[in-house]
Amino acid sequence: MAGKDTVLEAKNILDSAVNRVENRVLSRSAELKARTVSLAQRIGELLTYLSTIMGGIAERIEEDKNIISYGPFLYVALYKDSFTLVRSKPYMITLSYRKGDGRIYLRTRNFKAAISPTILELQYLAMKINVDFGDVSDIEGKATELRYLLRRFGRIVEFQLLPIIEKRVFTR
Repeated sequence: MAGKDTVLEAKNILDSAVNRVENRVLSRSAELKARTVSLAQRIGELLTYLSTIMGGIAERIEEDKNIISYGPFLYVALYKDSFTLVRSKPYMITLSYRKGDGRIYLRTRNFKAAISPTILELQYLAMKINVDFGDVSDIEGKATELRYLLRRFGRIVEFQLLPIIEKRVFTR
């Protein structure tokens, strides 16, 4: 089914991003500043969580269904060449991907993230940064803004998405 292939393609993008962080930054952790290593570990951790979410969704995709509900306020809408995971309460969170685009999008009312295999774009209200998470100097140069925006990104992934996905997708 096209929907499952699209979700697995998004998972592969996240896995390649995690590998880039590990190979380019975390493998050199002995020679880098602790702050840089900490930020790179956090990026890798959050991308791993999103990859786990994609893997769980891919396992539970059913044939011939366009919308898969995982209980109240959580569903996946599958299209011909894209998918969207929606958590609608207490506030709207969407996780989407279009086949061939190479970028995964996470959106809430005030926060946007775009994840590609090389670049992480984060935006909260008026603050926006693009970080090449495989480039140590880019992480060090944007460390203050990155730490602030990763805190917001982490809250969305760890406290809003991951617990409900673990409860409703992985336990069935």
